[in-house]
Amino acid sequence: MLTRNQTKSIILKRLQNVALDGVTLNDIPEIMEHPEIDDSYDRIVDTRIWKRRVRELQRGGWWIVSCAALSAMQSEGEFDGDLFSNSKENTSRYVLLSNEVDRYAPYRWHVAKDIKKKSISINDKIIEYMWETVGCLVTCEELRYLANNRTDWARRVRELRTELGWPIVTKNSGKPDLPIGIYFLDQNRPSPFNDNNIPDPVRREVLRRDDYKCKRCGWTHSLWNRSDPRHLELHHIEAHVSGGENIEANLITLCTVCHDLWHGEEQNWQNRFYDWLSQ
Repeated sequence: MLTRNQTKSIILKRLQNVALDGVTLNDIPEIMEHPEIDDSYDRIVDTRIWKRRVRELQRGGWWIVSCAALSAMQSEGEFDGDLFSNSKENTSRYVLLSNEVDRYAPYRWHVAKDIKKKSISINDKIIEYMWETVGCLVTCEELRYLANNRTDWARRVRELRTELGWPIVTKNSGKPDLPIGIYFLDQNRPSPFNDNNIPDPVRREVLRRDDYKCKRCGWTHSLWNRSDPRHLELHHIEAHVSGGENIEANLITLCTVCHDLWHGEEQNWQNRFYDWLSQ
């Protein structure tokens, strides 16, 4: 019988072989050609103990996520491609996102465990967790755990962004340098209400068009830090309350600082937005 550490060592070695071959989750076309760990790997130990060891590795800081969690993200448009289709196979497949150990992960999992026990809605659990870990990279596996492995957890995260305005970004929704499988809360405040109902595909195209930077000051997510926790928002050139549509031509990217500045000075400029933008 293998010891706990031997089992975890074998699991890590198998997962790391994919990364050591130069294949990451960003290499969508090649990843499926390489072996991933699954429950049929019975040379290690029986399924229940094997999954327990995977959880221990996750909580110890290894970036291991299930293909089931990635599939849920993909179905909500959080990254491109069709790598992880919804299939029974996904429940027993895992991938390693990075060979680096996340030293903050044990703390985050402790926070997640406490929040999961609360008698509040799944949406509230996710928001509270993202609030507690603002500025940290959070894996899809952590949010799936908070939702008690419910299949609709990724949809709920997307709705928190698109309907309630929380700036929870992913690779496809505002921070293209993020790895697949990662969520990031830019700032612990929601965007203005009128920005909440912009469809994700439109939001994505506007951000890409504007090169993921504020069109007034040039701020990008690469400049983010805790002392200046701004994020990017979409501004309606013709105000939404005046009939401005949620279309690409009527939207422009601003950082939260410039966005707040415009709404504070809007009356002084008599709606001459482009004059203000170029000053």
